[in-house]
Amino acid sequence: MNFQLLSQRHFVCLLVMTCSLAIVCSTFADTITFRVVALTGDPAPGTALDVDFNSFFGDPVIDGAGHSAFMARLTGPDVGDSNNDGLWSEGTGSLALLVREGNQTPGLPDGMLFATCHAGFLCPSVMNDVGDTAFLISLSDGSGSIWVHRSGSLNLVARTGTQAPGLPAGVNFAVVFGPVLNDAGQTAFSSYLEGPGVDVTNNFAVWSEGLGSVALVARLGDQAPGTPKGVVFGDGNQILSSYAVGGAGQTPIKSILSGPGVIPGSGGNAQGIWSGGPGSLELVARAGDPAPGLGEGVNFDTFSSALTTIINGAGQTAFFAKLIGPGVDSLNDGSIWSEGSGSLVMVAREGAHPPGTAEGVNYLSLIPGAMLNGAGQTAFAASLIGPGVDGANNVGVWSEGSGSLALVARKGSQAPGTAAGVTFLSIFPGPVTNATGQVAFTAWLTGEGVDGFNHFGVWAEDPDGLLTLVIREGDQIEVAPGDVRTVLKVFMTFGETFISGGEDGREINFNDAGQLAFRVIFTDGSGGIIVSSFSTPADLNEDGTVNTVDLLLLLSLWGPCIHCDKCNADLDDNCTVGVSDLLILLANWG
Repeated sequence: MNFQLLSQRHFVCLLVMTCSLAIVCSTFADTITFRVVALTGDPAPGTALDVDFNSFFGDPVIDGAGHSAFMARLTGPDVGDSNNDGLWSEGTGSLALLVREGNQTPGLPDGMLFATCHAGFLCPSVMNDVGDTAFLISLSDGSGSIWVHRSGSLNLVARTGTQAPGLPAGVNFAVVFGPVLNDAGQTAFSSYLEGPGVDVTNNFAVWSEGLGSVALVARLGDQAPGTPKGVVFGDGNQILSSYAVGGAGQTPIKSILSGPGVIPGSGGNAQGIWSGGPGSLELVARAGDPAPGLGEGVNFDTFSSALTTIINGAGQTAFFAKLIGPGVDSLNDGSIWSEGSGSLVMVAREGAHPPGTAEGVNYLSLIPGAMLNGAGQTAFAASLIGPGVDGANNVGVWSEGSGSLALVARKGSQAPGTAAGVTFLSIFPGPVTNATGQVAFTAWLTGEGVDGFNHFGVWAEDPDGLLTLVIREGDQIEVAPGDVRTVLKVFMTFGETFISGGEDGREINFNDAGQLAFRVIFTDGSGGIIVSSFSTPADLNEDGTVNTVDLLLLLSLWGPCIHCDKCNADLDDNCTVGVSDLLILLANWG
């Protein structure tokens, strides 16, 4: 046996040398595989017998292992309007119920139940890389609450009507919203306040668990760090806001300022961006400050909303800013900035020439909502202007995932995975990216054969950076052996409302392994929660890596296949595991 294995290893070495010297090896392209998480009609875990999933709503989210969490409506015995909605997660390794309308809330008095989603909206839920899940929901007494499921248990983070930590007695949470969740299981959120001494100048605050428990990061009326004494957050209105969290509980904040020396409006200095945790907030950029690298007199003017100010696990921020100063006009005043390189630098500016376009073509408008991944790389969408640009090709997506800024896709270009002549009609609102630099986006199509049943899809870059069609309306998915269903609608939200570079604590449906979570409705009226993955046929044990384990599996099956349709080591589909299959495996090594 040892001699046989030794001989096989020598044989492999010989093939590797042959493959390298003759340059005859070729790789098989990564393929898309689908895993069905849940289907309508399936029994709903954590519920009584004969209670099934009736429909799914909202966008599913995903963790680093490809586990998904989603919201669903139930049907079955004793299911009514007061207990028909819930949130399920695979975060612990198998699909389980996290919370259901009408169930008792853990740690609160008997009779205090989970009720409808807060304020009548879908319960916002976020999932981190290790499967923890946070969500916002109202309770049976009408209060709003934020919960996080971590370390296998459900924990209350904040509830309206309760004391706000670190503030005077009687100052309570009036409204809580916008929970985000980092990979350490720490949440951050925003709130309105009520109680003694609270008015419109100090009734809004941002909170974080970065120090281990809920603590104040910033409050309207507080001294703004990095500014002269007496300059405070807010100008009598709720402007302070945050919708992201970094790896140590840092939150990026955008706010209006007021106080001594503050000049409001364009050309002034009444806006700023800060980042940090409780007690460690620092100024990142302020209106009126010089824009680094752009010459004397060119300053930051205004910043886009907090929804478009993001952060990664390392605490680096990215944001959209308008500029003002010599040589700045309406054609070149928009810009995207990032701390991803270690210092604040400009990534792109309106009026500049975009990579991958013809000479004379410039950015017309940068779409606020640039992504920042764990490697400090950005991705964004922009409109174009210049020679040859018209309404059919005036939008593109760019990414730094390859190491430098490059065009990923452009409106009017051939859509990968579709028939010749089928092109992107609209790429909006923008892309998401992951820590490896892969980009994903949704798009609408146009061209011959495109109609209302196949005009929308999802594209993502594979591990080698090749843009690939993941799913398109009209595609078929085998949801069970022999059960093939046609996709009528695909639901997946990207863009500035659901910004993610994978490390900002917001909703993610594209993880670092290139897996996507999405919701579908099939033509037969059924629905499903699906997770897609890139896979290579040579990854025989489907662990994401082609290595010695796959090689040994292939060698153990050497020779004619007993069942051709079940012989996964037969990579060239000739019903025999042989030299050609071994060459394919070696060419995909790694």
